[in-house]
Order: sequence, then C-alpha cells, then structure tokens
Amino acid sequence: MKLILCRHGETDYNNEHRYQGTTETSINESGKKQALLISELLKKEEIDYVFSSPRNRCMQTAKIISKPHKLPVKIREDLREINYGFLEGHTVLEIKNRFPGIWEEREKSKYDYAHANGESFAHADEARVKPMLAEFREKYSSRCILVVTHQGIGRLIIGSLLGIPPIEKMKVTLPNDCVYFIDYGPHTTKIRYARVDSGITGDGFYTRPDLV
Repeated sequence: MKLILCRHGETDYNNEHRYQGTTETSINESGKKQALLISELLKKEEIDYVFSSPRNRCMQTAKIISKPHKLPVKIREDLREINYGFLEGHTVLEIKNRFPGIWEEREKSKYDYAHANGESFAHADEARVKPMLAEFREKYSSRCILVVTHQGIGRLIIGSLLGIPPIEKMKVTLPNDCVYFIDYGPHTTKIRYARVDSGITGDGFYTRPDLV
C-alpha cells in the first residue's frame, strides 16, 4: 500500500499556535497556497482514492490537492482530530496561565493523557487509527491513497505504520506544508517527506516540537 499523507493547510489558529482539535476553522490564504503547491507536487502521482477528515479545513485542502486527479473526496470520521477538550482555542502560554499544572501533567505522558471533556491520543489510536489502517491495508494493498488529516491523527498514522512505541509517536510532526510518502509493506515501511514552502526533503519523519 502506498499512502500519501498531508495535514490541512494553515489556519489562523495555526498561525497563532492555538489548539484546534474539534473546533471548526478554515484554511487562510497561506493555507490555500500550501494546498496549491502540494497539488502541483502530486499532480503526476497515480492516486486511486482520496480520504479526508470531516473538518472543514481538511476538506478544503483535500479538494484543492485532488483537483488535478478529478477524484471525489471521501469523508472518514476516523480522520477527525484528537478532541483536546478545554484546551481547544488556547495557546500553550494561555494554558499554563489559566490552568496551572495541567500542561506539565500532560507533558509527562502526552500519549496517555486524557484531556478533560476530550480524549487521549491512546484512545484515538486504539479506537480509530489502528482499525482504519487495518482496513486500508486489506482494501488498498495494491493502491495509492491520499489522506488529508490533522497533526494529532497524522502522527498516530505514521507511528502505527512504522511500528514505533507511543513515546516516539508523539515526536512525529506534520507541518501544514508537509507531504509524507509512505510505502507500507508487511515486512518493511519506507517513509520520506517533502515541505513545499521551504523545499526541505528527507527520509523518516519530520520533528519540530514547537508546531501545534
């Protein structure tokens, strides 16, 4: 199975480093330019199916990217972002000031931390991501699929396909301008990335801790 993984284009929340989660936002002008650049990068790829999170920012991005391929965008609830509960809408500084101790507690075990009124990465991984990937591997073993999702779910997808432990999954980063090319096989998985804004490319997964 070949999986091309993208995050939605930049939103104003991204620019302000605010947690979005289940909050509905739209891509901004920079996000639209990123989606167009990704579309240009992928226009010669032989893509069979396009899947997107139901969030507006992902659907906007998926429609722009997939336009040259003239493929319908299929909505997958499994691809919706982690529910960050009461952290949504806040920056890290605001969280530290308004909810003393919460950020430090979360950082001790980000994968297992259950966000109040939300969910944990662990729950999303077991309940949504792993079953979805099992379905993809069975149905699309010889196909190329494009997936447009979010930072949180994207890192779980990459981490699960690579078979890395939870603490390593939390280090995976998906900038808004990044495309991951994943060749999944039963014995080995190859992954590389390309960032359309900067032209940076590399093997493995991208890591930058300051991206929300």
